[in-house]
Amino acid sequence: MDLRVVKTKKNIRDAFLELRKKHSLDEIKVNVLCEKAMVNKTTFYNHYQDIYELSEELEKEVLDNFLNNFQDIDMMLTDSQRFINGMHEVLESENDMLRIVFKDKMDELIERIEKKIRNYYAKEDQMLISFLIGGSIHLMIKSKHKNEDVENFLVEVITKLV
Repeated sequence: MDLRVVKTKKNIRDAFLELRKKHSLDEIKVNVLCEKAMVNKTTFYNHYQDIYELSEELEKEVLDNFLNNFQDIDMMLTDSQRFINGMHEVLESENDMLRIVFKDKMDELIERIEKKIRNYYAKEDQMLISFLIGGSIHLMIKSKHKNEDVENFLVEVITKLV
């Protein structure tokens, strides 16, 4: 890929992330983004149809990173301690990007992660997996408790349920 294209897309993405920290997706305007990224609108539209396409690309990238880095994704029912520790590590490593890209969309984030994780388990375990994943991710992302307390609680609950 042309180095100029790589740098341009990086500038656009960096500017978007900076704006996303402070604004909802609907509040971000292409002209403001372009000004911040130091590109013209035509350049932006050469790469993205609109702000939503850019956001979706970043969301997909963050979720792909989450899945690629979650080594113990299939361990929930056999080794819940390993599963929870692995999920926590990945959530921590992707925390900043998750919070920025999915700002105002945490429920969608949880739903999308849950959907991806369910693919690793048998059909008959789907409801249990949905229940455990939804609660686990919600607690890890939104909890105000210490991470270790949350992890211990989740391991205890999953062990009892499984």
